[in-house]
Amino acid sequence: MTPAQLVDWAKNALMDGELDERDAKTISFVIARLGVADVRAFGLSWEDCEAVLRELGFAPRVEVVAA
Repeated sequence: MTPAQLVDWAKNALMDGELDERDAKTISFVIARLGVADVRAFGLSWEDCEAVLRELGFAPRVEVVAA
């Protein structure tokens, strides 16, 4: 999935509004953040990705390997 496709998906998912009530707050936050990632002022930084992953219950880890 390209970044543009991800942004389009997020915008559509937020407009559809069919989220499970238990997870609506968290998922809405994540989808809203992804939905504006194509706007220069709201670009998706590493810190944004970390915040989204943590909100979803994940701890991001970067592993550097030789090419």
